[in-house]
Amino acid sequence: MELTLKEIRDEEFIKENQDKYFCQCGCREVIKITHHHRLNGIPKYICGHNTIGNKNPMKTPEIKRRHKLIMVNMFSGANNAMKRPDVKKKKSICSLNQFKDGMPEETRKNISKSLSGHKQSDTSIKKRIKSRRENNKEWFSKKTIKRMQKSHPTIIGKNNPNWNNGSSVNPYGREFNKDLKKKIRKRYKNKCVECNQSEKKIKYNLYIHHIDYNKKNNKEDNLIPLCRSCHAQTNFKRNNWLNYFKTKIICNV
Repeated sequence: MELTLKEIRDEEFIKENQDKYFCQCGCREVIKITHHHRLNGIPKYICGHNTIGNKNPMKTPEIKRRHKLIMVNMFSGANNAMKRPDVKKKKSICSLNQFKDGMPEETRKNISKSLSGHKQSDTSIKKRIKSRRENNKEWFSKKTIKRMQKSHPTIIGKNNPNWNNGSSVNPYGREFNKDLKKKIRKRYKNKCVECNQSEKKIKYNLYIHHIDYNKKNNKEDNLIPLCRSCHAQTNFKRNNWLNYFKTKIICNV
């Protein structure tokens, strides 16, 4: 087949300009010349490269600020669809229908993978504790406790080596209040008795520990401030810790 005059000119144009023009976005890739470029002109960028880096109009500070305001107005406060009661109700119904027979193992594994290494912020922990206290809810639901008992029958309740006849449920005395705690912290200069870390360094209030593990014995000689890690260690080998702190306080006095 003989080529038309237009096709001949197109081929000549492609041969002349091929491998001569480069993308100006910074990638330095060669622009592939086609017959369309003879009439429309050779472009400065490869298709899609004009929005890369500083050339992207969405990255200019004015458009960024405008976009942020639009998103805030759309999804903040009453405008947030997820906070509407009807949407919340639909969401809860969907989740209940989805996991009627319990959550599948694959879903649990995927959730655990996504949350592995994730640390909750202090604000989220405080919010959760506050909501639990306000609603007077238990830390674990009855279903969760039953599941834990099935999966770990040897470490729950009386089978646990640290079982102390359910002393964690026993209430504290009335005199064990905020004023007494502050007094004990000041007495020891707001420092942990064991590791000597200050409240300024750890950025939270020290725990007040009962030396004899008796919650009703709230005498000042029986109370000492401890940091979170040191206080957790006192739940193991209680008799050793009791003798240790008694001798330590006597020596300091």
